[in-house]
This record gives sequence, structure tokens and C-alpha cells, in this order.
Amino acid sequence: MFFQAKKKIASKVPLPASNEGDMKGLDVDTFIKKRDYTGAITLLEFERQTKNSRDNKTLELLAYCYFHNCDYQKAVEIY
Repeated sequence: MFFQAKKKIASKVPLPASNEGDMKGLDVDTFIKKRDYTGAITLLEFERQTKNSRDNKTLELLAYCYFHNCDYQKAVEIY
């Protein structure tokens, strides 16, 4: 009974329209423009780990995002 009610509720939730171009806009600048610092941090940390990068620009952007995400300790460690 509970599962049937849950299934009915879930079927009424509208799904967002899917645009195929959404995945193309996943870059750090897009996240920062939208003030999605958590998304930018995730992307930058992923790039840093996969490329094993110590690039100054990547580290500066990462520290910037941590600062604006109110994680000051991590921002200072990166700077």
C-alpha cells in the first residue's frame, strides 16, 4: 500500500526538459558566473586529481571558489 502511494506521487512529479547542449557548458567559468562555487570546486578538484595538475591558474581559481564558499581554511592552504 505504501509503495503504491509512493509510486503515484513520484509519477506526478514533472521532469525537467532535457537540453542536449547542457553538458557542453560544464566549465569552471560557467559555474563561477552562476555563483555555483561548489560545482566549480568539484570540477577543479577533479581536474587537479586526474591531470595531477599544480597549475597556478587552477590553484588560484580553486582558492577563489573555496573563499567564496566560506571555506577560508582551505582557501588559505591553497594560496
